[in-house]
Amino acid sequence: MQVFAAQIGIKLSEFWNMTYSEFSIYVDAYKLNEKKELQKIIMQSWYTAVWQRSKKIEPLEDILENLEEKTDEKLLNKMNKLLGKLGG
Repeated sequence: MQVFAAQIGIKLSEFWNMTYSEFSIYVDAYKLNEKKELQKIIMQSWYTAVWQRSKKIEPLEDILENLEEKTDEKLLNKMNKLLGKLGG
């Protein structure tokens, strides 16, 4: 467990002062973050595959326009609309 604690960023001095319940919270959070990261990678791979098969691609500037201001949900909606246009 010490190695895993170090792997997820917990200092060993903190690890030894934690209860099992506290450590479990860190483990659950780590697993959730890993799952989200894997979902991002899979989604990116899927979009890449769709774009490779498309005949017409919207200009990158249009896709990236105001990206910082968009929430994840709005971005996902825009990507789904784009996929609809591309026939994905």
